[in-house]
Amino acid sequence: MKNSLTLSTAAPLFSLIIFVFTGIQAQADKPPKGFEKIDREIVISTLEAKMKYNIGSFSVKPNAKIKLVLKNLDSLPHNLILCTPGKKKGGDKGKEVIDAVLKLGDKGVEQNWEPKGHPRILVSSGMVQPKEESTIFFKAPNKEGSYPYICTFPGHYQLMNGVMRVSKSGNPTEKLPVIRDLLSYTHLGSFKTLADLRKTKAVNVEEEKKGVISLQHAALKKNARDNYGIVWEGWLDVPRDGKYTFTYDTDDGGSVAIGGKEIITRNYVGPAGKPSKGSIKLKKGRV
Repeated sequence: MKNSLTLSTAAPLFSLIIFVFTGIQAQADKPPKGFEKIDREIVISTLEAKMKYNIGSFSVKPNAKIKLVLKNLDSLPHNLILCTPGKKKGGDKGKEVIDAVLKLGDKGVEQNWEPKGHPRILVSSGMVQPKEESTIFFKAPNKEGSYPYICTFPGHYQLMNGVMRVSKSGNPTEKLPVIRDLLSYTHLGSFKTLADLRKTKAVNVEEEKKGVISLQHAALKKNARDNYGIVWEGWLDVPRDGKYTFTYDTDDGGSVAIGGKEIITRNYVGPAGKPSKGSIKLKKGRV
């Protein structure tokens, strides 16, 4: 693979959190009283120019303390409003809230397209401007069921929606992968160093739905298989305290970071075949 820069790892447990979100203005929200220790952190991103959340569903246990971060990578404003299930069988995906938004009329802009005080609204991220993010803390409902979340900006609801499932098992329908909320960012160009990649903007952002690294991305299908770079970012669920070793091989250079600490750096152009290793001590939980 000539003049390419990729990020990958042979280890089954990893989190790639390098380069991504450069330029994102993060809110310095401190946990409110009672949320110093949380049960689950959920990070949901908007997909640029696709009018979609990167995560269509997630599961939590009843009464779990949740930290939810909405990262808006798009060029349009978006929000995330979590709703009650609704009275209809199977729910209405929050349409009742959308109907209330439409009734706001001229006041919609003033209220950021959110019907304040609506009985179906559980929590809201507020309207998040492009390249910014919002963090909210809340306690999951004690009643099991499917709770829809939606973007209420006009015209976004049909595509921007998802479901939070509340279940005593925490995940009743699927076996969650070790890597969660994995995104890939494709960059095109002839990169000689990691610094070259950091200077460019991703041309494509996709969700890795199976939680594993893949090179099957739209941006690469339309271009030559050379002169590109990919950044993967996700969350790693650590099963127990201990020292973990990660193995990494790529053609050409790349880097692996865990919990914000870079443990492997291959800052050169060259063939694969000589794996690099890096170790780090991790505590049980999410990094």
